[in-house]
Amino acid sequence: MATEKQIGAALTRKLLGRPNYEDPNRCEFHAYILQKLDRWSAPTTARGWKPKASRLRRRLLDDVYLREAKSFVDGPLKTEWGKTIRTGNGYRTRKVR
Repeated sequence: MATEKQIGAALTRKLLGRPNYEDPNRCEFHAYILQKLDRWSAPTTARGWKPKASRLRRRLLDDVYLREAKSFVDGPLKTEWGKTIRTGNGYRTRKVR
């Protein structure tokens, strides 16, 4: 059976690993972040969703998915044809890169 002292020590270790939501520094930082973020309002009609969805889709593609690969996506196409593989049945396959 665990003693009261052991239980208190275990609880203290458990509580110290969690964020203190009442910490004034954390609250100030949270308020600062909320000031910097744009307030998002959801459109109520399908007509309102279409332009918003296309803007969000474009922003996600540009800012998140293709952030590092902009030159790759917007650059010129470069096709390199490799060797041709002939099969025994009259077909052939060309490798492309």
